[in-house]
Amino acid sequence: AFWLFHLSRNEKINTIGFTEEKNIMCNRRLPTYGKRVPPPATLCAAFVPRDDAIITGGSNGQIYIWRDFVIVRNMNTHRQSPVRTILHLDNYLITGGGDGLIKFWLLDRGQYILQNTYCPPNPHSAKRIKNGNLLLHDDDDNNSSRTRNKLNIMKAKKPGGHFSTAAFDNMRSTGNCGISDLAVYTDSYKNPSRIYVGTSFGHVLQLKNFEDSMHASFSILTAGHHANTTDVAAHPQSSNMCATTGLDCLLCLWQVDDQDAQLHMFVSLPGPGSCLALRSLLPTHTTSLNLPDHCCVGLTTGSLALYDLTDLSLLSVLPNLSQQPFSQIRYSPHGKYVAAGSHDCLIYLLDARNITIYKPLRILRGHASYITNLDFSADSLLLQTTCGGYEILYWNTDTGTQMNSTHDSVESDTTWSEYTLTLGFSVMGIFEQDSDGTDVNTVHRSHDGNLLVVGDDNGFVKLFNAPAICKWAAHRRYLGHSAHCIGARFLADDQRVVTTGGRDAALLVWRLVKNQNSKNHSHNVSSSTGEDLIFPPAAKPAWNTGCDLSSATDILRKLPKNNNSAFAFACTTKKKDKM
Repeated sequence: AFWLFHLSRNEKINTIGFTEEKNIMCNRRLPTYGKRVPPPATLCAAFVPRDDAIITGGSNGQIYIWRDFVIVRNMNTHRQSPVRTILHLDNYLITGGGDGLIKFWLLDRGQYILQNTYCPPNPHSAKRIKNGNLLLHDDDDNNSSRTRNKLNIMKAKKPGGHFSTAAFDNMRSTGNCGISDLAVYTDSYKNPSRIYVGTSFGHVLQLKNFEDSMHASFSILTAGHHANTTDVAAHPQSSNMCATTGLDCLLCLWQVDDQDAQLHMFVSLPGPGSCLALRSLLPTHTTSLNLPDHCCVGLTTGSLALYDLTDLSLLSVLPNLSQQPFSQIRYSPHGKYVAAGSHDCLIYLLDARNITIYKPLRILRGHASYITNLDFSADSLLLQTTCGGYEILYWNTDTGTQMNSTHDSVESDTTWSEYTLTLGFSVMGIFEQDSDGTDVNTVHRSHDGNLLVVGDDNGFVKLFNAPAICKWAAHRRYLGHSAHCIGARFLADDQRVVTTGGRDAALLVWRLVKNQNSKNHSHNVSSSTGEDLIFPPAAKPAWNTGCDLSSATDILRKLPKNNNSAFAFACTTKKKDKM
């Protein structure tokens, strides 16, 4: 049905749909399709004043031209793909469909003639971002612009012809592709030269010089994941770098600062990603090998993909290493080993000293359920792992044997390079009352050993004092994700935390802020960059010196009224636009 809203020029509309003074007068008119078959659903509409018509787009790929609410004609614009958006610009009618095509139709004496067809690149056909431009696979800097025009801009020789588009090149993860929305600045309708395109891959692109097919080009404004994110990893050295992967078969490298997170590079994976780890050896680490910076990604297919961290070029793929998806990957501190835990209850230890390919060394057997977390010791000699059966096991990395006697030298005296286990004495206070242990998805200890960040199934990001050894330990929790918080990591300088949600496909950047005046802050106070939330002062660290129970008591109850020292946690988000 058509709904007509009668407005005077002096009336203003609020967001609810009513004027500020009185209700809007509206009429409902039923469309008349005549002998034509109506579409299952009408997805978009646009006014065309030049043609004195209303144009609607249907889910069957047809557009319908109406005058006085009576259909005049229909056109098959996107074949069987839905017409998702229609934009009118003076002499042009622009349509975007689920087939991933943008079509420009010239209005000439009541007829719509197809002029140009554009195909925006999707993240599986583009390799990286350079100066805001999308560069295709195997393109050098000199030929990338010319190749992009050949592949992504097609001038229609046969109106109504079907084009094989890049949107169909990769349907491995979602099958959801196409154009979601089109927009142009209001003040540029008289001389529009830029059109903004929203895609179902979560990208917002800018189309320049669309009237000239030889010089038209796409540039990226914002991009990210378009399906579930599964893991996040912080760069070991750089405090401004992190990487994410997800079920959309993407590996993304992000440039992080206090205000934003920009997609620096991305690459299409051989399959959906489930976990990842980064290797970049610290300059102070004593090793006889000069190992390059690598990124190892575990796939849901049971394979491992190895990439060069500097340019995300694919080095090698270890196919079918496991029969089940990988769940966790960690590099040893000296960089010689990489351990990968899988859903087949096994841990695969690989030799990571080769520049291009990793060699499997041994398989660690002993867990009764899927692997959930694993950590190396600071000297790379020991490995601690947990599984879905709530077991904590310890392994000797040189021999691959399980260490059964762990009451002295392993449990209490070992210094771990990282602590990401959701189980253990040091994190036994992170669980809520009546928790069954499965609601905590991720844990990470800060590099100085003073804080713990925790992500749970409710989308909360929680900050604890480390170690959290008392029951229901005092903490602050912050809400940002609209789905499960899957991953949380402190960056190298411990000044920021990056977290990823699952189905919200979002990367959140949290900033640690030291506030000298806690009286002016509360849970409801916000700043220009996000929320400033108070959390308890850090307790006495006890990772290496033994646990002092008095240092981990509920300090919220002991906090003096005139305490002028506090910490705050600020959040800035980088959403993946779902157009």
